Formats: sequence, C-alpha cells, structure tokens
Amino acid sequence: SGWHKMENADDRELAALLPPQVLNVFLNDFSFSTFTAVQRQAGKLLIERKDVIVQAPTGSGKTLAYLLPVVTILHATREDWRLNEIGSLIVVPNRELAIQVSGVCRRIAEPVHLNVATIIGGKNVEEQVKKLKNNGAAIIVATPGRFEQILSLDLELKRRLKALEVLIIDEADRLIDMGFKKSITEILAALPKQRRTGLFSATQTKAMEELMKFGLRNSIRVTIADSRGNVSAGAEECGGGAVLPATLHCFYCVIKAEEKLSALIELIRNEPQAKVLVFFSTCSCVQYMRKILTRFLRKRQILAIHGKKKRNREQQVEMFEKKQRAVMLCTDVMSRGI
Repeated sequence: SGWHKMENADDRELAALLPPQVLNVFLNDFSFSTFTAVQRQAGKLLIERKDVIVQAPTGSGKTLAYLLPVVTILHATREDWRLNEIGSLIVVPNRELAIQVSGVCRRIAEPVHLNVATIIGGKNVEEQVKKLKNNGAAIIVATPGRFEQILSLDLELKRRLKALEVLIIDEADRLIDMGFKKSITEILAALPKQRRTGLFSATQTKAMEELMKFGLRNSIRVTIADSRGNVSAGAEECGGGAVLPATLHCFYCVIKAEEKLSALIELIRNEPQAKVLVFFSTCSCVQYMRKILTRFLRKRQILAIHGKKKRNREQQVEMFEKKQRAVMLCTDVMSRGI
C-alpha cells in the first residue's frame, strides 16, 4: 500500500492503520513522504479511540493530525454512511479556516466515499439546512455560531448526530477567546457521550481547562514544542503561551509613533518578492491603511480582511493564496489557520 516504503518505523506504524486510498492521497496527491510529530502522536492515539488534548504550533501539520484519523475511524466503523447519519463534527473558529479544512478533508474523504459539508456564516441558513438534508454528510466542518443556529432550527440534526463517532475542536483556545463558549456548550449538549474527542490548539490557556471538562474521558495530552517535533518541557512553566515553529524568525523594532507608517512602507518595499501579512488592532485601521498603502505601494496588490467585512472575504483569501507578492492587511480574524 506504500506504507512499507516509509523509512521511519513510527511512520510505518501509523501508515499501516490508514485506509490504502487515504495513504495514497497523502503520499502521492499531497507529495508527503513522512508524517510530522503531531500526526504520528495524535493520529495514532485518535485511531486507537483515545481522547486527546493537543498543543502544537501553527505549521506543525495539525490539520492532517486530526483529519487522517477522522476519515480512518469513519471508514472502519462502517462502509456505507447513511444520508441521515453524521459521523464526525469538526469545529473551527472562522469561515476561512473552515473552507481550508473542508478542502483538505474532501481530498482524503472522497476516495473512501465519505461526504463532507461546510457550515459557516455568511451563507443562507435555510439553504444550508436543505442542502444538508438532501445531500447528507458523514463529516461536517463548521463554525460554532452557525452550527448552533442550525441545531436550534433543524430538529432532525440532533437525531443525525446520535451516530457521531469523533468530535474535533480545532484552535480550541481561540474559540474561547472569541466568546464561543456558549455555542460550544450548546453543541456539546447535543452530542452522544460515547464518542472520541480531540482538542487542538497552539496555546494552553486557563479557558482551555474549562473545555476539557466537557466530555473528555481519560484524555492524553500531546505537546509538540516546534515544527521539528521536539516535545516541550517549558510550555507549562511560561504560563502556557504560544508555541512557535522552530523555523520562525521573530524580531521587533521600537519606533516613534509618527515614524511607524514610513517604517512599515519601507519594510514592505525591502521585501519585493515576499508575501506579507500585516495585523492591525481594529477594522477601521485596516480600512484606513489599505487606502494609504495602495497609494504608496503601487506595484503591490493590497488586500484587506476584517470582522466587519463580510462580503468578499473568501475571494480576498483566495487572491492572497494565489498571488506571490500580495500584501494582506487584517485584524485577528486571520491570525490562525491561513
């Protein structure tokens, strides 16, 4: 099936657990030759039906660390998922991440005939309910606010969730920071107790401890300190702050307020071939700075995205993905998952 070609014994062990069709996508379509540390550790535990709490940096391969086991578990549970059965729910903080996760999920789920649905804000609720009813979905990727709304509208949905095998909460720390605790509590109340749960996050906050109380049974913690897979000993000591990839180069400049704009323009100009992401604290800042930077950086495409900009958000993210030298201005709506 391809797994025997893998050099690492731990890789071969995980690969042997995956359906051959899924492994084929991983090795050939995605062109990966090895699993990352978080995929090896969390993936194997989830497939073995353990609950996991995973802290790993952005860029460590977290998405596939839960998607590979989700598809594997559902495929192993039954060959044919009925229209009215939902096998897995994946909750993410924003629609950009939901679209991205759904796209990856479809590529590994379709070869084993598992249907994937995306439920996010910014779309017509009635249409989403109707589509879900007609097409069914073994796997749902959703933002919490919209999924909670559909739960209250569509009484059949609760019945369909009785078949649920796996719940994944991605960017769990972020969801709590954004005030989704109520929505998540409502969603959890509708799910069967006999399920597997995976909480994935980049930080370990006190609010995360709250979430852990919800339905995790004898959970196992997995902490990856960097993208090379070193296990962290210090993450707890420093208050559970963010865990950064080893390849990320961080620096900062202390600048007078009146010189900040010219310094930003200069910094972007000095990186003519770079794709640049600039964070601002408010939506108004993003709108204002887009007007200014468009005038000063005429050769660069200046894109913008923020919480109040409901329309064209997907289009802006797509353009940023495709253009090599684009500059994206944003609020923290983009701070994870892009």
